[in-house]
This record gives sequence, C-alpha cells and structure tokens, in this order.
Amino acid sequence: MTLEAKFKPAVLRSTLFILAGFLWSVAGIILCSYAIRWMMDVEWERELEFGFFGLVLAATFYQWGFKFIVKKNLARLRALPERPCLFAFASWKSYILIAVMVTLGIALRQSAIPKYDLSIPYEAMGGALLMGSIHYYLSWWRLVKEKNFRSSG
Repeated sequence: MTLEAKFKPAVLRSTLFILAGFLWSVAGIILCSYAIRWMMDVEWERELEFGFFGLVLAATFYQWGFKFIVKKNLARLRALPERPCLFAFASWKSYILIAVMVTLGIALRQSAIPKYDLSIPYEAMGGALLMGSIHYYLSWWRLVKEKNFRSSG
C-alpha cells in the first residue's frame, strides 16, 4: 500500500453527495439568515418588497447558473471511483471559487453599503444555494435506492 493511499481520507462516493448538499445548504442558510436579519431594519412593506425581489432573483440565479453548476458537479461525482477522497465533493476550481466568494462576502459586509441593500443579493445567493442543494440530496437518495435494489435482487 502506498503512503498516499494509506493516509487518503477515503469515503464512499455516496457520502460526497450528502456532504456537498450539506455544505451548499449551510452556506445558503447562513446567507439567508444575514438577509433576514438585515431586512428587519426596514419597514415591513419594504421588507416584503426586498423579500419578494430576493426570491425572484434566487430562482433566476438557480435557473440560469446554479442548476448547471450542480448538474456538472453531480456528473463529476458519479464518475468518481467507489471510494474517492473526502475532499473530492468539490473540484479544485470550486475551492478557488469558494475562497473568492467568501472573500467577497466579507468585503461586502465590511463595506459602507447599507446592510438592507445587501439583503437582496444575500437572499438571492442563499436561496439559489438551497435550491441547488436539493439536487445533491435527491441524487444521494437515488444512489442509495439503486444500491439497495441491486443488493436485494
């Protein structure tokens, strides 16, 4: 056994689907919680407008961007061996994107932009991430059902 194989944190491929979905969900919940907190600083009529606009943008971001990212990542996960590395839930390019997005989020929160104005893009990104996470959970469920069907037959 090679040194690399000995220390590689290998997991079942199905674990990566759950891990990716969980991380997308956590990021989405964090962003939406910021948005909700910031929307509370405005009158309720404006809060409804911001909330509605954020949801429309979330659906748009999901439909025209995140859905394609998820489908591409799911195809990549399905092509992995049965026991890939734990960190293979995201491609190396995705790790770079995550770092850029986190940095941008911190910069925006530290900026002079009023927080209630940031609530819309935060809700949009958070909502799109939450919608995307559902695909990972459904893919995991299908994979588990398929394995159970094969093993029972």
